Amino acid sequence: MAIRSDDVFEAANAIVADGGKVSVQAVRAKIGSGSFSTIGPYLKEWFSCQSPASITTSPTEPVPQEIVEALVEVAPKIWFVAANLADSLIAAERTSITSERTMLRAELEDSAATGELIAAELEGSQAHISKLIEASAAASITFEALFAEQTSATHVAETRATAAEATITAQAAQLFELQSVAEQLRREQEILTNRAAAAEGSAAAQSSRIADHQATIDQLRNELSNQTDDFKSRMESQTNDFISRINYLDGELARVHTQNSELIKLLTDAAIEKQPI
Repeated sequence: MAIRSDDVFEAANAIVADGGKVSVQAVRAKIGSGSFSTIGPYLKEWFSCQSPASITTSPTEPVPQEIVEALVEVAPKIWFVAANLADSLIAAERTSITSERTMLRAELEDSAATGELIAAELEGSQAHISKLIEASAAASITFEALFAEQTSATHVAETRATAAEATITAQAAQLFELQSVAEQLRREQEILTNRAAAAEGSAAAQSSRIADHQATIDQLRNELSNQTDDFKSRMESQTNDFISRINYLDGELARVHTQNSELIKLLTDAAIEKQPI
């Protein structure tokens, strides 16, 4: 809320009505907010509007006898008017000096209180800034450690991915080889089937051989299927582990980044508050 002259005047009048001593600090406490640089000029204006009770005096010097004798009736009247005029000017000057003295004394006392308050606030700000600097240093160390851990985890993940790629290549080569063997066995089965049809006498032996080949083919297929399923299962498990670890590191990095942003904002606010008003 912006402080206006009316607010300062009202607070100063309330302090006087309560029998208190008017100062910038007292007015600020009465209003509840406002800076010293804002309240000070308004309070100076209030002081300038205040004046002590009018001072009225009568002529202090008697009319000299020489003037009485020389001017008879006119001289006493002239002297009375002149004395009254002089006393009025002196009273006005005394009033101005008294008001200025009161204002200067209030400003001096206010400046001393303000200096003590600013010194206390500065000491508190310096302690707070020291704590913020320590917290920032600790956060930086944590950030560097997390970054190093993520770098290491990334390297490990890349190494494992390379190994997995090599394994997949080897499995693909093995699968191709098994398919070639299966294709060769199928062709042999066809040849044997044709020969069995041509030679009925050896049909039993050929059938047995065909059955053996078929069993071998089935076994190879089963082994190939089992190896493929096992490889897929292992790769899915490793992939899930990598994703979980990377998500965790991303979350930690985001948290540290948020803490650093808050610390930087606190340092900036503290630096702004530290500047003289």
